[in-house]
Amino acid sequence: MTPSRASPAPDSRRPAWRRGLLKLSGELLAGDKKQGLDPHALRWIADDIKTVARAKRQLAVVTGAGNILRGRAAASVGLERSLADGAGMLGTVINALALHGALSTAGVRSLVLSAFPVGNFVAPYGAARARAALDAGDVVLLAGGTGNPYFSTDSAATLRAAELDCDLLLKATKVDGVYDRDPEKHADAARFISIDYEDALARGLEVMDRTALAMLAESRIPLVVFALSGPRSLRAAADGAGDFTLLKAGIKTRMAPRAKTRRTTTARSSSPSSSPSKSRAKTKTKTRAKR
Repeated sequence: MTPSRASPAPDSRRPAWRRGLLKLSGELLAGDKKQGLDPHALRWIADDIKTVARAKRQLAVVTGAGNILRGRAAASVGLERSLADGAGMLGTVINALALHGALSTAGVRSLVLSAFPVGNFVAPYGAARARAALDAGDVVLLAGGTGNPYFSTDSAATLRAAELDCDLLLKATKVDGVYDRDPEKHADAARFISIDYEDALARGLEVMDRTALAMLAESRIPLVVFALSGPRSLRAAADGAGDFTLLKAGIKTRMAPRAKTRRTTTARSSSPSSSPSKSRAKTKTKTRAKR
């Protein structure tokens, strides 16, 4: 990894990077609907990805499928776990194709690659093919998880990040980082500014599943956990700005002052379909009502 022009300290929260991987939860593609695909959310996210791609950075994307089907949920109604996971992996292909269409509309070239054969319209994944597409300036959409049951899309994201020699992994969620306890249940929950991987594993923090987190610790790829909560929030996290948590091997564990930590954002305010203008309109309405 090349040093940044600012020559930061070893525990800087702004790691320099050229090639990164974005882990995008399926729920974010559903917007306010919570399920399925929201066209406005897809456009919003595609525009945010565009700002990063146009900054001469290479970006791969792994999508979840929680907006369509979760493997464990399907297993709970009687579908064998391996088949349920397979259905979930198909959901990631649907999401990748939808994002591919949104990126095309935004004027961004992208390539969808699947971890397993799904027909002539999606090329099979190969690390060499993915790296070549990234070098050519394409956003590479990695579908199908790892191609195997019992592995989460978080594990798929860490595996692909290592295979593609990524400098950074960005995990987009509805929460502005990693907390020491569930902020929805504990008002005094505090957000980590930065934390070492081994410390995160020892504390049992639910950043990713343990397999994924251990893989990141071994590969020493930094992880940024941030909220995809407004326009250019991805670009801000990519540039090391705003509120987020950086996980990195050997970094000093630091906590944000409790007065500055944020509670988990609501689904409405954190979804891609919400906009600052709508939020300001709601605030004005509430103010008038009080008067």
